[in-house]
Amino acid sequence: MAYESAMIEQLNKPWAGVVPAFVYLAIFFAVPLGYLVIVSFWTLSPQGFEILPDWTLRNYHQFFNTKVNMIGYVRSIYITIISVSIGVIFGYIFAYTLAFLVPKRFRLLGLLIVVLPFWTSFIVRAFSWQLFLNETGPFASLLRSIGVLSGNLGIVDTHVGTVIALSLFSLMIVTVSVYTVIEGIPRNLLEAARDLGGTEWSVFKEVILPLSWPGLSIAIALSFIICFGDYVAPTLLGGGLNLVFAQLMVGSLLENFNVPMAATYAVFLLLTILLITLPIILLGRRKY
Repeated sequence: MAYESAMIEQLNKPWAGVVPAFVYLAIFFAVPLGYLVIVSFWTLSPQGFEILPDWTLRNYHQFFNTKVNMIGYVRSIYITIISVSIGVIFGYIFAYTLAFLVPKRFRLLGLLIVVLPFWTSFIVRAFSWQLFLNETGPFASLLRSIGVLSGNLGIVDTHVGTVIALSLFSLMIVTVSVYTVIEGIPRNLLEAARDLGGTEWSVFKEVILPLSWPGLSIAIALSFIICFGDYVAPTLLGGGLNLVFAQLMVGSLLENFNVPMAATYAVFLLLTILLITLPIILLGRRKY
């Protein structure tokens, strides 16, 4: 009886179930991020060995008035947009193909092939691409042997290499998210749309795409978060000449030992992610 009474009392207080989640977020997410924002207003001592809590906008002034910061920020934005766009296009095609064109008994195998790279570390995947696509790697050697390539391949140490790695990661996320949603669309709903005279394109545009948008919006947001803040792919595949935002942040921390400036980079990274991904997620919650 005591156990049943406790269960009934728990059901009468639905908010009690989310309290542990809020406590977890506060301790391991909100508090560290809040401290990060605070440190971004501090500075280093003249000797560069001590962080001084003197509350100044000097770091933000330096951020906006340093050309390499602005270039790296814009460069990260367009690399991310290109990578996510490629991932969305091909990921949606793969998900649609698996859900509607591949026989049901082979769908799990197809999905497994798409997500197989998730089973390895991202740094391992990026390093394998770096070895495979560099000027002395097997891909360039093959192209030279068949006469397709005579000079440099020009993928590693360029933005092309970075986009390849990030777009493949985005493709995996989009494929899994969209497939999960469109696989659950009732087939009788699609048949009803066709019976009413709808073409395959109109059924896709009016039924499948709107119903898959919630999953697609989450995939786009998650892909943007990962791609915009990634450090591994630009470092291993993009080289160190054209730095992206994450490389500037890590360089400020590890090379210059300027923790407050690195915190300032992190604040701008977080703000950018929030300003871009939140509207996408909110649009995904719209009722069609």
